[in-house]
Amino acid sequence: MMRNTSLLLSLLFCLVAGPWVAAQDLTYVFTDLGEAGDLGSEARAINDDGVVVGSISFNSGGTPRERAFWYSEGVRHFDFDGGSAPNMRSSALAVNAAGCAVGWTQATDGAPIYLATWKAADSCPFNDSISYEGLGGSSTAGRGINAAHQVVGTSETGGGEYHAFSKTLGVTNMADLGVLGGGWGSAALAINNEGVSVGYSSSSTVVQTAVIWDGGGPVELGAFPGAPAATESYAHAINDLPTPQIVGWSDGSPTGGQQHACIWHGGTMVDLPTLDGGNMSEANDVNDHGDVVGWARAADFYVYAVMWVDGQITDLNTVAGIPAGWVLADGRGINNSGQIVGRGVFGGSDRAFLLTPVLFGDDFEDGTLGGWDSVFP
Repeated sequence: MMRNTSLLLSLLFCLVAGPWVAAQDLTYVFTDLGEAGDLGSEARAINDDGVVVGSISFNSGGTPRERAFWYSEGVRHFDFDGGSAPNMRSSALAVNAAGCAVGWTQATDGAPIYLATWKAADSCPFNDSISYEGLGGSSTAGRGINAAHQVVGTSETGGGEYHAFSKTLGVTNMADLGVLGGGWGSAALAINNEGVSVGYSSSSTVVQTAVIWDGGGPVELGAFPGAPAATESYAHAINDLPTPQIVGWSDGSPTGGQQHACIWHGGTMVDLPTLDGGNMSEANDVNDHGDVVGWARAADFYVYAVMWVDGQITDLNTVAGIPAGWVLADGRGINNSGQIVGRGVFGGSDRAFLLTPVLFGDDFEDGTLGGWDSVFP
């Protein structure tokens, strides 16, 4: 059973647009997306209607199996085969505005991995399906999908390399997005509503470097200025601002430490701060207000779910007053209403969570205004 707990978040938001007043304190409703019997779960993405996708792990004949799940309007659904394929594995990694989710599925251990699509909301025009299309190899996974149902991800080629791909559901065949010169592999991890994709590619000098695809082949975003040529970087997400913000991580931070979360925006690269005493972080998603979520390592060497607003980092565990026994470990997705999903740890197991901000006048603390909610707090 899903549980909601009202959480006080004393974090100031200065939003460009949206349903909140600038510089106001927010309260969050905490929702445990796990259920009794799960071995573990993780939420990977959330759209603006609050549809959450991810994966759960459960016991199937004594073997842990991973299955895609989606959560909407208080109900969790998961990729169910009716018992016909008990060894099946799957994971949902992204969801678009219509509620179409993409990821991957595998019939059994050692079998080919295929691109999968799920109807996570009634507004999605596609039914659950498996695409056997690929770039010639035996493994394909969808990693991002936009409002036009353009899907990006990574697929194995006939030569055994993994290349980024793009395709539009129901319209186009899969296209190889290529790699940087001298490289052998790439992956597209996200796509915005203008069709601009980001991810990483190998090159002649580095194992993986952040790249962008904008109507052509991959273009290197690069690492922190002054870093050695072989420094690795990785682009996880891109938003829909007129000049999009791209988030991920890079080694070679000018402030020291190991990999640091960063933002590429308008030709500049910003090093996001880490937690006090920590030296590692990673940014996983960014909304259209520029709010970023991810994780950071603290002085105790553990990692915690964090949020960056206007370049300032906040450990969500320290401001949210989460239920006893919980640790929020990774922020994976954030939508334009400020809802955050990710992975926590509860009872020694990974557990998916959802944080929904409560608005001024939201007397019922359900993250919406309307009904009998008062106009003023």
